[in-house]
Amino acid sequence: RRHRHEASLFLFAIVTRFLINFAIKFFIARPRPLLSPLFIEPFYSFPSGHAMNSVIVYGVFAFLVFRFTRNKVLSITTAATCMVLVLLIGISRVYLGVHYPTDVVAGFIGGLWWIVTVLLVEKTVIFFHLFRKSRR
Repeated sequence: RRHRHEASLFLFAIVTRFLINFAIKFFIARPRPLLSPLFIEPFYSFPSGHAMNSVIVYGVFAFLVFRFTRNKVLSITTAATCMVLVLLIGISRVYLGVHYPTDVVAGFIGGLWWIVTVLLVEKTVIFFHLFRKSRR
């Protein structure tokens, strides 16, 4: 209940990720690999939505653990675990035959870019609110 701001930040990052990923997929329109996939995906391949989403979800989770605990060991352990999970998700997308490796790398880069963008916007908004209060 006390962390509505962080919850809304997390929700905003996830919801807008779907819009960004869909727009990029629609614009690039790269077909999926035809190398006998283990799973059939209906939409375009580039960038990997699973890879992008995993970077955003686990990246924001690691950031929030650091923000709330300030415990160095817990933060490093959480970040390392999240990085391993993200890499395993990316590898699984290539293994299943639904993405090329470049799709997964683009998903990772896009997810990281979106986390940084959302956090910079958050810090900018906080800065302007503080600036407004100080001028009154």
